[in-house]
Parts: sequence; C-alpha cells; structure tokens
Amino acid sequence: MVYFLEVIKVYDGNNSLRRRIFRTIVVSRQAPLKQVLTQALRAFHITKDPNSFHLTDLYSSEEAVLQDPTPVLSLHRKEGKRPAVFLRFK
Repeated sequence: MVYFLEVIKVYDGNNSLRRRIFRTIVVSRQAPLKQVLTQALRAFHITKDPNSFHLTDLYSSEEAVLQDPTPVLSLHRKEGKRPAVFLRFK
C-alpha cells in the first residue's frame, strides 16, 4: 500500500508569518482534520485541548477554516511553495 504524504508549513500567527517562522508537519493527504490538528499542536509543543484550536488555509482568499473529510486535499497551493496553514485559537 502506498501512502502519499504532504509536508505542510504551520504558522502560529501573523507575526510568525511576517518573520517567516514556521514549523513543518508531515501528514497523509487523506488524513482527517483531527490528525492534522494534532500534528500541528505537537509541532508547537501545545498540550491544551485540541477543541480550543482550529486550522485556517493561509493561501485562501478568505483564510478559510479547514474542514473534514479531506482537509489536506482542499488546501490552496501557490506555485513553488508548500501548502501552509495558520494554527488559530478559537
């Protein structure tokens, strides 16, 4: 069985975006939202309740909130750049 993996840049806010400070996560392209969110929280060593956070698509025009069933496949992409998300507190 072949798993297609995606490397995603995770920013923890607008200031980190301006300064280009991010963490990367590697998840399956078919990963559910809960798994992607958990990986993003682990990247920043956050142990708080995952229900207090959400991910938004950095490259979408409206900074859309990621939703199931396949959040990774729905990410907007810019040519030559990896997909990127914001980790936001609700």
